[in-house]
Amino acid sequence: MRWRQEYTNKIINELKTTDGIPEVYEDVLHGKQYLDVCQSGKIKDSDAVLMFSIDRAQLYESKQSNCWIYIWVIFDHAPDERYKKNLHHLRAIQTEGLPIWDSAKKILFRSNPFFFIATADSPSMAFLTGLVVTMADSHAVSIADSRGGTNQVHRLTILPYVNLKHVIHCSNMAEYELACLKTGITKPSIFCGSDTDRILLVPLCFGSDIMHIAAINTGDLLLPLWRGTFRAETMDDKSVWAWAVLMKATWKAHGSLIADATPFLPGSFDRPPHNPAEKISSGYKA
Repeated sequence: MRWRQEYTNKIINELKTTDGIPEVYEDVLHGKQYLDVCQSGKIKDSDAVLMFSIDRAQLYESKQSNCWIYIWVIFDHAPDERYKKNLHHLRAIQTEGLPIWDSAKKILFRSNPFFFIATADSPSMAFLTGLVVTMADSHAVSIADSRGGTNQVHRLTILPYVNLKHVIHCSNMAEYELACLKTGITKPSIFCGSDTDRILLVPLCFGSDIMHIAAINTGDLLLPLWRGTFRAETMDDKSVWAWAVLMKATWKAHGSLIADATPFLPGSFDRPPHNPAEKISSGYKA
């Protein structure tokens, strides 16, 4: 378990001779956020550094049941060993410490694990974070960045904090529900219960889903464009939208075709498709 400590020291010494830029990014330990919390003293040599990873598995056809599977990854082990250990009761051992016997040094030390990062696909990440960030939100931040000169990554980082402040200052349930809908905050993250000195703060501890990121909410954006129901500026004449073809009778016929495709799709292919002309949950009215 001294691998992380020795490798981190190697990286820090290397950065002194390379103007602070690693020659090769080989592991999460090369990341700036990790090195920053190490050099600040939040992560000590005796502490374990953890990653949480979760995904769901479909057990039966037609989405009748889901099973959530997660693992803890211990970064203190080398990459070829770090997926072979079990760790339980994170919050308790963050507070009380985990006694570990070092047989090489013949000492008993207490480790206070540091929760560094969580990884998951998009649905699982929403389950962990309690956040539903739409493409529209990200696009708005990008525009603000181009006009105001503020770093876009920083804006995307602080956006959940601004939204959370808006939610917690609601004075009644109606305001709260409206604020949750507007900000995409559905619930507090379970990781808000971690020791704040033993976690890379929410939402910085949540990684990106690079496999699904290109398609997040794309359907919710394209469908109202094709139907001519997309929110637009008042001077925008929707009657000239050449792409708005799924309307009236065409939209109903299209919905029936989707529902009729069910017998031709394998049961393992998520849930049976609904007729969107009758059942739609994109947030845009039919």
